[in-house]
Order: sequence, then structure tokens, then C-alpha cells
Amino acid sequence: MNDSTVEKYQVFLSKILNCATNEVNINITFKNYPKWDSFAHVEVMVALDELFSIEFTEENFVKYGNAAEISNLFNEQ
Repeated sequence: MNDSTVEKYQVFLSKILNCATNEVNINITFKNYPKWDSFAHVEVMVALDELFSIEFTEENFVKYGNAAEISNLFNEQ
């Protein structure tokens, strides 16, 4: 993953989670990061839908509950 990809997903998540970009790393998840609560996760999913046309399904709701999967989307862009 190149630096540009890292910066893109860090900025994306930091805006939604209302945190500094340096707090966002590949290891944060919906379950282990306190600012990534259920409301924030809905916001993540809505933003992913807008950016990448990701359907708001139960499967995707679980799949994109971690920074690693979200970073893959930015990497493929």
C-alpha cells in the first residue's frame, strides 16, 4: 500500500470518527476503537456507498467494520 492510499483512508476515517489522522491505523476496527461506535459505523457505510457504490447490506456492514478492508477500497481506486 502506498503512502497516498494510507493518507486517503486515514483522512476518510478520521473525518467520520472525529479524530486525528495519526489515530487511524490499519488495525482499528468497529469493535476495538471507542470512537467507532454503531452510529459512526452507519456513517462509514453511507460514505462508502457514496464513494464506491458499496451496497448497505448485512455482509458489507460486517466486512467494512475494519480499517484494513476500507484501505483495500482506496488501494483499488
